Amino acid sequence: MADNDYAVGRIVEYLSGTPWWRDMAIFVTEADAHGGADHVDAHRTILLCAGPWAKPNYVSHRNASFPALLKTVFRLLQLPPLNLYDAAATDLADCFAASPSFAGYQVIPTDPRIFDPQQATP
Repeated sequence: MADNDYAVGRIVEYLSGTPWWRDMAIFVTEADAHGGADHVDAHRTILLCAGPWAKPNYVSHRNASFPALLKTVFRLLQLPPLNLYDAAATDLADCFAASPSFAGYQVIPTDPRIFDPQQATP
């Protein structure tokens, strides 16, 4: 888990140094939630929004589903919904700020007390 988190951080750090960063929205979620059951419901999962327009340190409390993610992406790309589920889904626009922060992202090194890649390799 920590290795994957660090990899995502390195990818975002790289992308934040590209010319496309100004127009970028990055969404990270799990393929499915069956392996990460939380204290409320095994169907819940995480969604991370990153980019210059993402609100920093923000946690959305909207009840959303995967179609909500699709609806948000379609709206960003100015595309119509594919079906009724996308059209009726919650919009995740609350995750975005009114003005962007174009500062580059810098990944935080992995704390070896939590995860040491050298010990994870066989």
